[in-house]
Amino acid sequence: MNDQLPGKSADALPDRLRYQPFYCEENIWWLCAEPPPAVCLEQVIFIASPCGLCPIAEQRAADADGVAWWDYHCVGLDAERRIWDLDSRLSLPVAASSWLDRSFPQADDWPTPLQPLFRLIPRAAYLQDFRSDRSHMRNADGSWMQPPPPWSCIGFSYSSDPDSSRLDRYRDLSKHEGPGVVLDLAGLRAFCS
Repeated sequence: MNDQLPGKSADALPDRLRYQPFYCEENIWWLCAEPPPAVCLEQVIFIASPCGLCPIAEQRAADADGVAWWDYHCVGLDAERRIWDLDSRLSLPVAASSWLDRSFPQADDWPTPLQPLFRLIPRAAYLQDFRSDRSHMRNADGSWMQPPPPWSCIGFSYSSDPDSSRLDRYRDLSKHEGPGVVLDLAGLRAFCS
């Protein structure tokens, strides 16, 4: 973990934040559970597209063209309508309107299969319900695709169903089933304004 004030580049995260690259849903879970002083996330937002690849600009893991092609991504939205994207090159936090404009430039012109969708889940519901066993981060031979976080898997210490990961319920936005509500880009812009 790192230490600096909000509003700084996400390249230098505050010490109090738990962060592991490529584990955005866990990073946001911990930001909900252990927020910095005076920070209170209201919503957790999962981002995906109908085709299963969602281009997001301004990400630290971006390709040479400046875009990361995530299968899904996860960020937080606070009471002041600021986005907490621990994988972004933008400031932390950043106004939701700026984050949307910079992360999805010209998205309105993208083909339908690439159009981003957003699942909004209230913070308390996410903390209570979310579980991941990290199996989505393993190769067929059992090796890690990316190094795992140093902390235990999220949600299994209090679960009555220890073998059930719930990540797919959150990251699959092709169906509107699952926790929270699913919005398109225009819907999220309206929600954040």
